[in-house]
Parts: sequence; C-alpha cells; structure tokens
Amino acid sequence: MHCNHCSSKVEQALRALPGVHRVSVDLAAKQATVMASQEVLDEQLKKTVTEAGFQVVDIQ
Repeated sequence: MHCNHCSSKVEQALRALPGVHRVSVDLAAKQATVMASQEVLDEQLKKTVTEAGFQVVDIQ
C-alpha cells in the first residue's frame, strides 16, 4: 500500500467479508488489523487482499 486510495481499497475489501467486525489499516506500517469471528479463516483474508491487488507478507 502506497497511498490512501490503496489503504481504502484494502479496508473496503476486508470489511466486505462476512464475519469481519472491524478493520484498521495503518498506511505508514503497511499493515491491516482485522477483528473477525472465528469463522473467518486466514486464507480468506489473504485471498481477499491478494484479489484486491496487494501482497500479504505475514498473518499473526
């Protein structure tokens, strides 16, 4: 993510996932924090970010 448009795109894509309660994107850190129900799998998050055109480095 390089700009506010990029971070907004990632945030919108993640918020659209069923079970996602909250998304916070830190553009400076190039990091997204997601609060979601247990039904949301890491693989779904990775796929969503990748399909939005961005790379996933690590999920913690």
